[in-house]
Order: sequence, then structure tokens, then C-alpha cells
Amino acid sequence: MAAEDVASILRVPASLIWNPTNLGAPATNYGGTVLGISREKEFTPQPVLRPIWNETAGAYKDVIYCGERVLFRAVLRYPDSDAVTAIMPRSIASGSSGVHWLFRPEGTTSNTRAGTSLGTMSGVLLVAARARVDHPMLLIYNAIPSIDESLKLQWSLGKEFGLAVAFWGTPSSNGRCYDCGRRANLAL
Repeated sequence: MAAEDVASILRVPASLIWNPTNLGAPATNYGGTVLGISREKEFTPQPVLRPIWNETAGAYKDVIYCGERVLFRAVLRYPDSDAVTAIMPRSIASGSSGVHWLFRPEGTTSNTRAGTSLGTMSGVLLVAARARVDHPMLLIYNAIPSIDESLKLQWSLGKEFGLAVAFWGTPSSNGRCYDCGRRANLAL
């Protein structure tokens, strides 16, 4: 691209897919589970950089790359049963009224106690662009789902309920953490 082109600016509406199995599948779920409708989808790879300061010159000498703190956040627009089951540290199927989540800090089950690893809940997260061919997508190969630490549920007529969730990127068994690009360039 030699010159700026305003026609190349992207808006990327996307769906969240949990544990996709086939990026070539024609269906919108790519063989995985759609995690409801969400908004405010935001990927922050958070590179850790350590600048080296040269006191003699009074300028930076170098910048050392020290990895990335991979995080994807979104706000679910309603408590989708599949999303709650995949994301919450403790979810309970309650029959005809849907799924709810429970916090019981002194409970007897390991998934409600403080100090419990959430790594056992990890899976593959695909942020699947609606324009399957032309827009970038995101794969987090070993995403650990959780409630976002900044969650504030709104019980109001003027604002959406909005369940904020987070997916923490950790390396998979083959060392991959995330891949971002067009679908044709991504591989599960």
C-alpha cells in the first residue's frame, strides 16, 4: 500500500466462538459454540517492554521485548447459557429457567474455593469476523475464561445488563498463544 486509503479503514463486527474445530466450515460457529451476542470486544496483547536508558547520552539506547500479557475482553449483552457455562468458575444448570452462577467461598467443591486454578477451564477462543474472507480474526489457543475483574452489572431501564468477561491467553501445548490475521492464514 503506497498511499493512504480511507476505504481501507476497518470496522470488524465479530462473534465469539468457544472451541472451534473447523475454520473452513460454512456455518457461523466454525464447529464450536457461539457465546451469545457481545459488545465492546477488545484485544490487548500488552507487550512488556524494558527500555534501556543511556545516562551519558541522555537518550534511550535500546528497548528489550519481554513477552506479552495476552488478554481479550468483551461484554455479553445477556447471560447466554453456553457462555455462562464456559466462562464462570461455578455454573449450575437449573432446568427450564436457564443457567445461573454461584459464588460460595467456603463451599466444598474445588471450583468455588479461593486459590483454585482456572486453567482447567481453558479452551480455544475464536473472535470470528462477520466478513469471513476480508477481515482479521483472532485465535487464542489456550484461553482461560473468567469474569472480568471490572464487572459491574446494571439493573436499570436505561442501560444494558452487560456481563463483562475476560479471556487470558496462555501458551498451548505446542507453544502458541495467539494468532491474528485473515481466516485463510490461521490454523487451529
